[in-house]
Amino acid sequence: MKKARPRKFLFYILKFLFCKAICAHYGFRGKKYRPKSDHFIMISNHVTDVDFLCMPSSLPCHYYYVASDNIGRGRKLHDLLTYLIDPIWRKKSTNDITTVYNVLKRVKSGENVCIFGEGGRSISGRTLPVVAATGKLVKASGAALITYRIRGGYFIQPRWAKKFRKGKFFGEVVNEYSADEIAQMSPEEVQEVIERDIYEDAYAYQRDARLTYKGDNIAESIEVALYMCPICKKLSAITSKGDTFECTNCHTHFRYTEQGFIESDRDTFDNITDWYEWQKDEIRSRKELYSSYQENDPITQDFSQDLTILSDKDGDEVINGMVSAFRDRLEFYAKDGRDFTFDYNDFSDADVINRQGLIFSIKGRGSYVLSSETVNTSPFKYIELIYMLRTDGRTVHTV
Repeated sequence: MKKARPRKFLFYILKFLFCKAICAHYGFRGKKYRPKSDHFIMISNHVTDVDFLCMPSSLPCHYYYVASDNIGRGRKLHDLLTYLIDPIWRKKSTNDITTVYNVLKRVKSGENVCIFGEGGRSISGRTLPVVAATGKLVKASGAALITYRIRGGYFIQPRWAKKFRKGKFFGEVVNEYSADEIAQMSPEEVQEVIERDIYEDAYAYQRDARLTYKGDNIAESIEVALYMCPICKKLSAITSKGDTFECTNCHTHFRYTEQGFIESDRDTFDNITDWYEWQKDEIRSRKELYSSYQENDPITQDFSQDLTILSDKDGDEVINGMVSAFRDRLEFYAKDGRDFTFDYNDFSDADVINRQGLIFSIKGRGSYVLSSETVNTSPFKYIELIYMLRTDGRTVHTV
């Protein structure tokens, strides 16, 4: 690869100049490891926005990252990242076969590649399922496999949070499987070892570690993750301020501690993982109820929302308004008078980007992002409703 040599030079220069300082600033400690294999695919879990800046402290060798093209939608940022580290860009909310091709092309040319196996960051603290067919990709590459796990990062930067906390998190290689060992495995077995090696349950680890993560307003925007009250079971009723949050319906108060646990004077969950899993089960149990709503009765709605119409050709268009979820559709009412209707069955894909952006593709119409810069909104409740209430039988999702 003609571009490989200067990119590697830049990689080592940037690592020498900045990696140690970045790790110290964010509290990252990477265990040193020297790979035995000449070239490899490394698969890691993904917990913070700075994982890719900290991980090079563990390994002495160069590797390319697979990165979401959402990071580089701005042309200047895209060009800068491409120049500095030349990542393999992956389209969010689509099954991008081009990404697979580019990974295989680089690995087969003798380069190393790092992939965040979940395809995104966990909102609950438990590692998400590894993207399907990752084991098949590793096996097809003919390269070795390195698995890497990051611990403690969920509390440094919870996905729902606006700010980093001060504390410690850690990263280390879990296993290295030679190309010969991978050749002896089936794609399913490779997938299984990846799932096992990179799995992290943040609260299970924290119950033993009891590390402290300090910051200002550490409960702010927790309603991005917690969209249902466990006491009164009201949807979209949680609001946060400072290190506390409450249900506006039953007025139950909660406190988020510097160790990441939840305190309340009511008998309820003490952690986000269990609360999040409970609310998923609860909202899914309401399928029959929500399906019986009158056509124009909203299940939930949010104001001060931005709908971005994505366009690589003409530039993105951002429209302000409100969104409502009904029994069969999402509707966006723009302040300029335009209405956008998205039938659940027309969603070809939906995912969450950044802190609270809902990115989705509509058959025959293109791709959109629903988000807000002024209010805390949970995109996760909308994903649950989209997949639960569609009537074409497609109900599998992983957030």
